[in-house]
Amino acid sequence: SAGEFRNWIGGYGDWAPAIFVAAYAALVTLGFPALLASTVGALVFGRGWGTVLNVIGATIGAGGAFWVSRLMAHDFVKKHLAGKKWFDSFNSGIRENGFHYMLFVRLLPVLPFNGVNFAAGVTNIRFRSFIFATLVGVIPHAFVLTNAVVEVGESAAHGFELSPGLALAFSLFAFFGLLPALVKKRLERGDGTGKNRH
Repeated sequence: SAGEFRNWIGGYGDWAPAIFVAAYAALVTLGFPALLASTVGALVFGRGWGTVLNVIGATIGAGGAFWVSRLMAHDFVKKHLAGKKWFDSFNSGIRENGFHYMLFVRLLPVLPFNGVNFAAGVTNIRFRSFIFATLVGVIPHAFVLTNAVVEVGESAAHGFELSPGLALAFSLFAFFGLLPALVKKRLERGDGTGKNRH
């Protein structure tokens, strides 16, 4: 559970940040959702350091998954993703825009985070472009999630009072949660409009 993971990490004292980042990165490299680790990062390290460590763990883990895909499971991943509409669009975007498309995908995650990590490994994107776009792109989402968890924790300690900070945290969380769906809908509507014009 999250509580057990939190106690395990906290028990390492000064080594806790490094152990946490290593555990986070390993989970993401293996394809596990990062939500649990991000939640623990927020609870154990707080808003500031929690955000920093969550960003580092997610970025290193994404890089690990990238290399697993490119060097060890290239054929398996490519076969598994072949024919999936989102991968075809992703591959095309990477081929045409590289870094900028990857940054767009990270900032507006209309595609699954773990799926993108493995999918990028079978495209022609350079690792440097992939990892830098990932690093920059995950920062706002890491902060919003970490901040929300911290605010909920502080609210729980005071009897779940709805403070201005908690209200703002929920608003940001909802906005960033809905934004990808809104962007995706807008893009699909744009494609449909384009088709109708021809």
